Amino acid sequence: MFNPGPDASLSEMCFVPRRKGAPEGDGYLMGICSRPKENGRADLLIVDAQHLQDGPVATVKLPYRAAPQVHGFWVPGDQLPPVTGT
Repeated sequence: MFNPGPDASLSEMCFVPRRKGAPEGDGYLMGICSRPKENGRADLLIVDAQHLQDGPVATVKLPYRAAPQVHGFWVPGDQLPPVTGT
């Protein structure tokens, strides 16, 4: 189980596979953690889904409030259209 600590509010996390073809559950959880006692400032937390007890593998400290959800569709880079123009 993962707990972001006291005085923190963690939104629903989004799962991102570790790599193409990774077994189910092998990846990362990403979510926004609000810090009400820090004027609502937020962190983007990234946690290894197989090692929740180790805490975040990365914390991006945002200097502002952020929307409480990280939603999206994750696709491998080779499935994205090529970038054209400048």
